[in-house]
Amino acid sequence: MTYKNFIGTYLHGHILPKNPQLADNLIFNALKGKYNIKHLEKFNDEIEIMAHQTMVKRLLNK
Repeated sequence: MTYKNFIGTYLHGHILPKNPQLADNLIFNALKGKYNIKHLEKFNDEIEIMAHQTMVKRLLNK
């Protein structure tokens, strides 16, 4: 859940490695606020997505 600049989660542990899209969004918002950037090139999230999929598999196998 997001409200203004607050992000609410119910995750245990680190949130950014588990959600690469959120990490990209935080980076974009920080740069947008500081440098008035309109868009960024797409990040290569291949490794992050693989890590995310691994975490989902672990959670589903419990």
